Amino acid sequence: MNKLKFAFVGIVLAAAAVTLVIQHQARVRLRQENESLRQQLDQLARLQADNEQLSNRLAQANAVAEARAAELLKLRNEVGMLRKQGSEMADLQRNNQQLNAALASSHNVQPEKVPPAAVPPMSTPDSAAATANVADLGAIQLVNQTPNRFDLGGGKICTLTPTIDADGNYNIKVVFGAQKADGSTENTMTEVTTSPGRTVALEAGGNIISFTPTVNPGP
Repeated sequence: MNKLKFAFVGIVLAAAAVTLVIQHQARVRLRQENESLRQQLDQLARLQADNEQLSNRLAQANAVAEARAAELLKLRNEVGMLRKQGSEMADLQRNNQQLNAALASSHNVQPEKVPPAAVPPMSTPDSAAATANVADLGAIQLVNQTPNRFDLGGGKICTLTPTIDADGNYNIKVVFGAQKADGSTENTMTEVTTSPGRTVALEAGGNIISFTPTVNPGP
């Protein structure tokens, strides 16, 4: 009986020892798993922080890019306005040069020398010669690609043929025609660029005309 008791006690102790070993191993395994989970959580937190930081940087970069794009668009608009103003200034300078040339030509016209007895007492030959070939056509309506003929008197005519570009400017071909003694016609051609509402004065073939084109897009 005593041997059986000792054997039973030994079995119980052995089972208890095995149980303790198993519990110890389970605790160790749980600690390892907890540590692994804690490391994973720490890594996840770092990744979330990095992700948030990258998102903030991306938002800042997008804001800077949008600001630069807006500034670039503003600069392009300013460049376009400056180019347009430069083109208008160049047109104005050409018109001023043509007007100065026309005025200089009108002042340089020499009256025909005649005997004193043939000159009326109160005549002003300089003014008559300077204004005889000057024609003010006033405000005229030009239609795109459509010739406009004007009688200047004295057998002289002029034809204005406009070409309207995309910016609304007029490129006008001006042809002066004068009838010669033999019945033939002598033509003199020149060109001028202007815009609606701007008065033009030009000279060609001894003729000086001025006119102000008005808006009409035409066909």
